[in-house]
Amino acid sequence: TKNKTDGYRANFEQLVQIMDAECTTKHTATSSLSRIGVIREEMKGFAEKFMSHLSACQKYELVEFGEALSDVMMFKDKHELSTLRKVAELTSLALKHFQKTMEKLIERNKTQTHVALSNELLKILENPKLVKSSLKNENLDVCYDPIIQSGGVYKLKPSAESTTAELHYEYGTIVVMMGFRLRDYCANIARSFIIDASREQKEMYAILVTVFKKGLLMLRDNVELTRVYEKCVATVEKCKYPWLVKHFLKSCGWGIGLEFRDKNYLIKKNNKRQCKAGMVFNFQVGFENLVDAKKKARGLGEQAANYSIILADTVLVTDDQPEFLTKFNRKLLEYELNGDMNDDEKNQKNSKNSKKKKKSEKQEKNDDDDDDD
Repeated sequence: TKNKTDGYRANFEQLVQIMDAECTTKHTATSSLSRIGVIREEMKGFAEKFMSHLSACQKYELVEFGEALSDVMMFKDKHELSTLRKVAELTSLALKHFQKTMEKLIERNKTQTHVALSNELLKILENPKLVKSSLKNENLDVCYDPIIQSGGVYKLKPSAESTTAELHYEYGTIVVMMGFRLRDYCANIARSFIIDASREQKEMYAILVTVFKKGLLMLRDNVELTRVYEKCVATVEKCKYPWLVKHFLKSCGWGIGLEFRDKNYLIKKNNKRQCKAGMVFNFQVGFENLVDAKKKARGLGEQAANYSIILADTVLVTDDQPEFLTKFNRKLLEYELNGDMNDDEKNQKNSKNSKKKKKSEKQEKNDDDDDDD
């Protein structure tokens, strides 16, 4: 029992006695100090104070082994992969469930708050049959509450929250991110839905899909994670809109498993760690804080003009191409409620075609006149 009255001193002394007895049994002559493994970034409160107490004792060598533990935990055996495939399937089904809910709201011209939609997804934990899953609810949990965002305000991080604002789909963009756990093993997925997308928005999404594909092909055995990120950035820089680089996410994902986000295996610049066959990653790409010029010019407001897009899947690194564990369409789904975002382009095209037709008819008439001669 923790005793705060003496600043935990009695607790610390009791723990030290236990550690001394263990160290005496296993002590070797390689060091005059007993080696104690620690993971400092996980320490708070009592544990943090206990580490300070051990340091003051000057008879222990405190060794950081968080990174070494990550190296071991990142490799998944066949039993772990079986669990990850099952939770990835559930996560994919949950996203399809959200898509159906979203489409029904749009069809009926109704809406719900972001947090209400998030809570609907949380019901899957109690009743997996909602998404036709046979998994037992007592083994399920979420990595974070499902995140639904729309209306021009976005944060493409798992630390974001679903707000009490209503789902905005009138010429807008809807972003959904969710992660589920099965026996503590995690899977994550994210998608973006653009309603009445302008030509430029379609191009932006197509670029995002290309970046996703190019980066994913780099996620192979013995490839440094920084090279995966650099490939994504290089693909953006070579696209039609190279200025998108400043809107690109600072990380293209992370190692995932029992730990939702392994900070030692972030797919980011300068991370020299290598991905290996048998490792599982949440691979993601995204553009934040974009403004669609056409929707802005039409006066549709920030809720429609301001947008962000993200694409994320849980994937397994293999000796060849990565294997998708989460499965959901990555192409842009065409949602056209008004169908007038590109009318001016259609009219311009029709006008050109009309002019070509008239020119052709005129040419045919001249040809006929020549034949009469």
